[in-house]
Amino acid sequence: MSASDARMLERVVDTERYPLAEPESAEWQRMVSRVRQELADIGCCVLADFIQPAMREVLRAEGAAIAPLAYYDVEIVNAYNIAVDQPLPENHPGRLTMSRGNAFVPRDYIDRDLIIHELYVSELFQHFVASCFALPKLVRRGGELRRRRGGADRAGYAPDPSTSAPPR
Repeated sequence: MSASDARMLERVVDTERYPLAEPESAEWQRMVSRVRQELADIGCCVLADFIQPAMREVLRAEGAAIAPLAYYDVEIVNAYNIAVDQPLPENHPGRLTMSRGNAFVPRDYIDRDLIIHELYVSELFQHFVASCFALPKLVRRGGELRRRRGGADRAGYAPDPSTSAPPR
Protein backbone atom coordinates (compact mmCIF):
# COMPACT_ATOMS: atom_id res chain seq x y z
CA MET A 1 0.00 0.00 0.00
CA SER A 2 1.36 3.38 -0.94
CA ALA A 3 0.88 6.43 1.24
CA SER A 4 -0.45 8.38 -1.76
CA ASP A 5 -3.08 5.66 -2.36
CA ALA A 6 -4.23 5.91 1.27
CA ARG A 7 -4.31 9.74 1.06
CA MET A 8 -6.40 9.62 -2.11
CA LEU A 9 -8.89 7.29 -0.42
CA GLU A 10 -9.08 9.59 2.62
CA ARG A 11 -9.88 12.48 0.26
CA VAL A 12 -12.44 10.62 -1.89
CA VAL A 13 -14.00 7.78 0.15
CA ASP A 14 -15.81 7.91 3.49
CA THR A 15 -13.09 5.89 5.18
CA GLU A 16 -14.89 6.00 8.55
CA ARG A 17 -17.60 3.76 7.05
CA TYR A 18 -15.36 2.07 4.48
CA PRO A 19 -11.84 1.61 5.94
CA LEU A 20 -10.26 0.47 2.68
CA ALA A 21 -6.74 1.17 3.91
CA GLU A 22 -7.20 -1.21 6.87
CA PRO A 23 -7.80 -4.67 5.37
CA GLU A 24 -6.67 -6.39 8.57
CA SER A 25 -9.21 -4.56 10.74
CA ALA A 26 -12.39 -6.10 12.11
CA GLU A 27 -14.44 -3.29 10.54
CA TRP A 28 -13.01 -4.02 7.06
CA GLN A 29 -13.79 -7.72 7.52
CA ARG A 30 -17.37 -6.92 8.62
CA MET A 31 -17.81 -4.58 5.65
CA VAL A 32 -16.59 -7.18 3.12
CA SER A 33 -18.71 -9.90 4.77
CA ARG A 34 -21.80 -7.68 4.53
CA VAL A 35 -21.15 -6.97 0.85
CA ARG A 36 -20.59 -10.67 0.11
CA GLN A 37 -23.80 -11.59 1.93
CA GLU A 38 -25.85 -9.02 0.00
CA LEU A 39 -24.32 -10.19 -3.27
CA ALA A 40 -25.22 -13.78 -2.39
CA ASP A 41 -28.74 -12.90 -1.21
CA ILE A 42 -29.90 -10.40 -3.81
CA GLY A 43 -27.13 -10.15 -6.41
CA CYS A 44 -26.14 -6.56 -5.69
CA CYS A 45 -24.97 -4.29 -2.92
CA VAL A 46 -25.29 -0.56 -2.40
CA LEU A 47 -22.32 1.14 -0.77
CA ALA A 48 -24.31 4.03 0.69
CA ASP A 49 -22.38 7.29 0.93
CA PHE A 50 -19.17 5.59 -0.25
CA ILE A 51 -17.92 8.85 -1.79
CA GLN A 52 -17.23 11.75 0.57
CA PRO A 53 -20.03 14.36 0.35
CA ALA A 54 -17.56 17.08 -0.71
CA MET A 55 -16.36 14.94 -3.64
CA ARG A 56 -19.74 13.90 -5.08
CA GLU A 57 -20.27 17.01 -7.17
CA VAL A 58 -16.66 16.87 -8.39
CA LEU A 59 -17.11 13.23 -9.44
CA ARG A 60 -20.45 14.04 -11.10
CA ALA A 61 -18.92 16.95 -13.04
CA GLU A 62 -15.96 14.82 -14.12
CA GLY A 63 -18.34 12.12 -15.36
CA ALA A 64 -20.47 14.65 -17.22
CA ALA A 65 -17.37 16.10 -18.88
CA ILE A 66 -16.26 12.76 -20.32
CA ALA A 67 -19.76 11.37 -21.05
CA PRO A 68 -19.70 12.67 -24.65
CA LEU A 69 -16.67 10.42 -25.25
CA ALA A 70 -18.67 7.29 -24.38
CA TYR A 71 -19.18 4.34 -26.68
CA TYR A 72 -22.92 3.66 -26.77
CA ASP A 73 -24.66 0.44 -27.69
CA VAL A 74 -28.25 -0.70 -27.55
CA GLU A 75 -29.14 -4.33 -28.06
CA ILE A 76 -32.29 -6.39 -27.96
CA VAL A 77 -32.14 -8.95 -25.12
CA ASN A 78 -34.40 -11.12 -23.02
CA ALA A 79 -34.46 -11.80 -19.30
CA TYR A 80 -32.63 -15.12 -19.77
CA ASN A 81 -29.71 -13.55 -21.63
CA ILE A 82 -30.06 -16.16 -24.38
CA ALA A 83 -30.19 -15.55 -28.12
CA VAL A 84 -33.47 -13.81 -28.92
CA ASP A 85 -33.89 -15.93 -32.05
CA GLN A 86 -33.43 -19.21 -30.15
CA PRO A 87 -36.34 -21.59 -30.82
CA LEU A 88 -38.63 -21.56 -27.78
CA PRO A 89 -42.20 -22.68 -27.12
CA GLU A 90 -44.83 -20.13 -28.18
CA ASN A 91 -45.59 -18.78 -24.67
CA HIS A 92 -42.06 -19.03 -23.24
CA PRO A 93 -41.05 -15.84 -21.37
CA GLY A 94 -37.70 -15.88 -23.21
CA ARG A 95 -39.62 -14.65 -26.26
CA LEU A 96 -40.26 -11.33 -24.49
CA THR A 97 -37.54 -8.93 -25.54
CA MET A 98 -36.44 -5.50 -24.42
CA SER A 99 -33.88 -2.92 -25.41
CA ARG A 100 -30.86 -2.71 -23.16
CA GLY A 101 -28.57 0.26 -23.43
CA ASN A 102 -24.97 0.39 -22.34
CA ALA A 103 -22.39 3.13 -22.49
CA PHE A 104 -18.82 3.41 -21.33
CA VAL A 105 -15.88 5.69 -21.84
CA PRO A 106 -12.81 3.86 -23.15
CA ARG A 107 -10.15 3.87 -20.47
CA ASP A 108 -7.62 5.75 -22.56
CA TYR A 109 -10.03 8.71 -22.77
CA ILE A 110 -10.02 9.11 -18.98
CA ASP A 111 -7.42 11.58 -17.72
CA ARG A 112 -5.14 10.38 -14.93
CA ASP A 113 -6.16 13.21 -12.62
CA LEU A 114 -9.87 12.27 -12.59
CA ILE A 115 -11.29 10.64 -9.47
CA ILE A 116 -12.59 7.61 -11.37
CA HIS A 117 -9.06 6.95 -12.66
CA GLU A 118 -7.59 7.32 -9.19
CA LEU A 119 -10.05 4.77 -7.83
CA TYR A 120 -9.53 2.44 -10.79
CA VAL A 121 -5.78 2.24 -10.27
CA SER A 122 -5.90 2.22 -6.46
CA GLU A 123 -4.45 -1.03 -5.13
CA LEU A 124 -6.50 -0.64 -1.95
CA PHE A 125 -9.74 -0.16 -3.88
CA GLN A 126 -8.91 -3.09 -6.17
CA HIS A 127 -8.21 -5.29 -3.13
CA PHE A 128 -11.54 -4.27 -1.59
CA VAL A 129 -13.52 -5.06 -4.77
CA ALA A 130 -11.69 -8.35 -5.30
CA SER A 131 -12.34 -9.34 -1.68
CA CYS A 132 -16.04 -8.52 -2.01
CA PHE A 133 -16.22 -11.04 -4.86
CA ALA A 134 -13.93 -13.55 -3.07
CA LEU A 135 -11.31 -13.15 -5.79
CA PRO A 136 -7.56 -13.19 -5.14
CA LYS A 137 -7.11 -10.04 -7.25
CA LEU A 138 -8.58 -7.99 -10.07
CA VAL A 139 -6.97 -7.76 -13.47
CA ARG A 140 -7.30 -4.42 -15.18
CA ARG A 141 -8.38 -4.61 -18.77
CA GLY A 142 -6.51 -2.86 -21.52
CA GLY A 143 -7.95 -0.82 -24.35
CA GLU A 144 -9.28 -3.72 -26.41
CA LEU A 145 -12.35 -1.81 -27.54
CA ARG A 146 -10.28 1.03 -28.91
CA ARG A 147 -7.88 -1.39 -30.62
CA ARG A 148 -10.73 -3.42 -32.14
CA ARG A 149 -12.33 -0.25 -33.43
CA GLY A 150 -9.05 1.04 -34.83
CA GLY A 151 -8.59 3.83 -32.30
CA ALA A 152 -5.23 2.70 -30.99
CA ASP A 153 -2.37 0.98 -32.71
CA ARG A 154 -0.74 -0.60 -29.67
CA ALA A 155 -1.54 -1.11 -26.01
CA GLY A 156 -1.40 2.10 -24.06
CA TYR A 157 -1.44 4.42 -27.04
CA ALA A 158 -4.42 6.18 -28.54
CA PRO A 159 -4.99 9.48 -30.29
CA ASP A 160 -5.73 12.56 -28.21
CA PRO A 161 -9.53 12.59 -27.80
CA SER A 162 -9.56 16.36 -28.31
CA THR A 163 -8.18 15.91 -31.83
CA SER A 164 -9.99 12.77 -32.92
CA ALA A 165 -13.56 11.62 -32.69
CA PRO A 166 -14.32 8.88 -30.19
CA PRO A 167 -15.57 5.57 -31.57
CA ARG A 168 -19.35 5.38 -31.94
